[in-house]
This record gives sequence, structure tokens and C-alpha cells, in this order.
Amino acid sequence: MVKKTLVVRHISDWFAAFSRGLYILGGVTIWVLMILTIIGVVMRYVVKRPFIGAFEASESYLIIAATFLALAMVQQERRHIQITLLTGRLSPLGKIISNLFIYTIALSICGFIGYSSWSLLLQAVSENILLGGMAGFPLWPSRILVFFGFSWLGLQFLKDLVITVHDLFTRRRSAT
Repeated sequence: MVKKTLVVRHISDWFAAFSRGLYILGGVTIWVLMILTIIGVVMRYVVKRPFIGAFEASESYLIIAATFLALAMVQQERRHIQITLLTGRLSPLGKIISNLFIYTIALSICGFIGYSSWSLLLQAVSENILLGGMAGFPLWPSRILVFFGFSWLGLQFLKDLVITVHDLFTRRRSAT
């Protein structure tokens, strides 16, 4: 039993560290986005030569990366928007049951979006779909970011669901 707990803790720590790394990478992309925007503005209005592809890269890659890479870490730290009007009044057991419901629905939604984005990714690769604009960037990198972001978020919800089920059974055992 002790060995199993150590393995689970090690996996959980690794998962948390990887999510934190993705979160930091998402933050770095915001800095790159700001620098690219400044360079684009200077090139367009000062040098009078637009920086081709700056807007497309910002819109299609960097904003998506900043958003989707950080999703799992935000969930891990419970920083998503929560409306606690009802759940704040629940008993501890009621909160556990509410979380079971919420995590199951969220996991299902992440699974659906992950599956759909995988299909769209395969289509973008097989048809070599390009983004609109002058640069002609491929669409598939942004589809990878959406797929990976929602898949990792789904894994975070799965982890939360397993922990909540464990809490439910631990609570039941201690009550008997």
C-alpha cells in the first residue's frame, strides 16, 4: 500500500510540474506576443514596411498557445471562475458529490473537444490547410495547441475526479 501511494504521489507531482511548465510557457508566449506586436507597429508606422506574418502569428499561434497551455494549471489551482452561491452552502459530502458531477461533465466536454480537435488537426494536415493572410502559415500548429490543451485539461479533470472518488470512499470508511 505504501509503495502504491508513493507511485501515485510521484505521478501527481510530475503531472503538477508539467502543468506548471506549460503554464510558464503560456506566459512566455504572452511576452513574445507583446514583443511581436511592438515590432509590427514599429515596422508598419516608423519604418513604413509592414512585418508580414506578425498579425497572423499572433492571432493564430501565440494567443492560442497562451490560452490553451495554461488551462490545466488554472484548473489544478482551482482558479477558474466559480459560482459558489449554491455550492458554498453544501455540506462536505454535498460538495464532494457536486464535484463528482462537475468533474464528470467537464471531463466529457474535454473529451468531446479533444476528439473533435484531433479530427480537425488530421484534416488540416492531410489537406495542407493554410491560414488566410499574406504569410500563408499552416493551420495545423494551432490545431495541435487546441488538441493538446484540452487533452491535458481533460487529464487534470480525470485526476480531480479520481481524487474526489477517493475522498468519497475515504469519508464513507471513516464514518463507519
